[in-house]
Order: sequence, then C-alpha cells, then structure tokens
Amino acid sequence: MQVKLNDSIMVVLRRSILTEVVHTKDICITQEQLSKIDTFREPIETIVPGFSKETINFLVYGFTQDEWDAFFNG
Repeated sequence: MQVKLNDSIMVVLRRSILTEVVHTKDICITQEQLSKIDTFREPIETIVPGFSKETINFLVYGFTQDEWDAFFNG
C-alpha cells in the first residue's frame, strides 16, 4: 500500500525480507515506477536511475540500512 503525499512524494510500505517488519519511507516515485519494480519488468536501475543503494534495497527487499546493520553486524 502506498499513500500519495503530493505529486511527487509517496509513502511507500515494504515488508523486510530479513525480519518481516513493515517499514515506510517517503520516496519521490510514481505509481507506474512502483508497479514496474513490483513486477520485475525491467532492471530497477533503469526504472529509478540515481536512487541510492539504500533506497533501492528498501524498494526491492524492504529493509532499512539500520536493520541491515543490526542483522549482519549485530
């Protein structure tokens, strides 16, 4: 589920593959881009060029950097 805040920012919800915790993040993304990511229709780097590794990991795998650090460096 996503909530549109304005024309360019959406609150994106993702479930972490590491912990099953649901996280949210405000991201400048369109519904069309999210749909492409969710259906793996093309490489994510093509869909959202310039996004940080942290944001890409959130969109694809649902985890945050803090969660990653705690899980693997714990």
